Amino acid sequence: MRVNNRSLRLEIEDQMKLHGYNLNKAAELTGINAGNLSMVLNGRARAMTIGQLDALAQIFGKTPGWLYELYTEECISDNKVSRPRLIPYLVRCVETGRVDCIEPMVSKILDNPKNVSIIFAAAEKLFENERLEESAYFYQLVVDNIKDSFSEFMAISQYRLFLIAQGTDEEKNWKSVIQFEPFRRRLPEYLQLAALLKLAKVSYSLEKWDEVEKFAQELSELSSILYS
Repeated sequence: MRVNNRSLRLEIEDQMKLHGYNLNKAAELTGINAGNLSMVLNGRARAMTIGQLDALAQIFGKTPGWLYELYTEECISDNKVSRPRLIPYLVRCVETGRVDCIEPMVSKILDNPKNVSIIFAAAEKLFENERLEESAYFYQLVVDNIKDSFSEFMAISQYRLFLIAQGTDEEKNWKSVIQFEPFRRRLPEYLQLAALLKLAKVSYSLEKWDEVEKFAQELSELSSILYS
C-alpha cells in the first residue's frame, strides 16, 4: 500500500488488483453502472459519491468509513466546494464513526462563511435521523459562525439546540429556555407553534408561571392568525 502521495483512486486500483477485479466485475458486485464506474475511477465527467465509495469498500471487505480521509478531493476542487457531496459525506462520517474527518473538513468549508448552509443541512439531516447529540455539534457551529442573528438558519439552530438540551437537569432546561427565547419569533411559521408549545411546557414543568402565561398567550394569538 502506498504511504506517500496516497489518492482515492490509486487506493481503489490497488484493491481491485489485489482482489482480481476488473471494471465489469467491480461494477457487477457494487451494483454501479459500469459506464458510470469507469468515469468515476478515471476522474472523467463526474466525481465519486460517498455511496459509491461505501459500495466499493464493502466488496473489498473494508470497514465502513474506508478512505474517508481521502474523499476530500471529491468535495473540494480549485477552492470550490460541492454541496451535493459534502452533506452526505459529513452525515456518513458521523454514522461510521469517522469523526476524525469532520473537523478538518469543517475548517475548510467555513473558510467561506456562505458555506454555513452546508453545515446546517448536515445538522438537519442528522436531527431527522435522530442523531441528536451529533447534530448539536453542527447546530452549534452554525450559531458560532453566523453573524446575522436574524438569519433563519440561526433561529432554527437555536430551536434545535433548545429541544436537544431538554432532560432531567432543571437548571440546564431553564438555561436552554433563556437561550432560545429571543429567537422564537424569528422561526418560520411552520415551526413557531410547536416551539411556543414546547416553551410553555418546559416553563410549566419548572413552575415559571409568568413565562407559561406569556407563551400560552402567544400560542393562542398565533394559532388564531394561522387558522383563521
